[in-house]
Amino acid sequence: MRSHERENSLLMSPLLTWNILAKGYYRFVYDQMDITLKHMDWGKRYNLFKSGVNLIYRRLRPWSMPLHMQFDLTNYCNLRCPICPTGIKAIEHRKQSMDVDLFERLINQVGPYLLTASLWAWGKPLLHPQLGDILRAIRKHKIATFLSTNGQLINNDKILSELISEPPTYLIVAIDGLTDEINSKFRSGTKLEPALSGIRKLADQPLWTESP
Repeated sequence: MRSHERENSLLMSPLLTWNILAKGYYRFVYDQMDITLKHMDWGKRYNLFKSGVNLIYRRLRPWSMPLHMQFDLTNYCNLRCPICPTGIKAIEHRKQSMDVDLFERLINQVGPYLLTASLWAWGKPLLHPQLGDILRAIRKHKIATFLSTNGQLINNDKILSELISEPPTYLIVAIDGLTDEINSKFRSGTKLEPALSGIRKLADQPLWTESP
């Protein structure tokens, strides 16, 4: 954190502390997305407060638990994107999906403290065979979730049903061109229609849209 950012944070700390501890309210920006958390449980409030104290004292060993975690639900993808190590198979490994029981045990331990969670890394989360169970487990803890996809599987009936019944807080659909020719240069193996069709179907549904 830069010195002027730290100074501004210190000036705002009384109001932030009041909003967090008394109201359970916290507003911030994550990856250019405006996030508002309301009615946070006491575990999350106190953990967020302790994380702020870490910044003031610049502790090497923080008092708080993590505020954010990233989970790679699968280590494989359905595309061959030229800038992705998974797509070009730069990493050799056996295709695997995260065990749901393992995920549930982990999320039950950190869920009472987490504010946000990203459900992807170098693999594609929509390929997880039990995606609905994953989303159901994390939603119990009122965590703002981010799910990123190339959009090719949104139109699949099973996946569409899982996203509708257990929607993530934010669904990011990555499209890099307005035509199949341009988009496929960056996301090799894609077509626009499956993504656009799936997005239209999702948009027609009364999805759960309240932030945690």
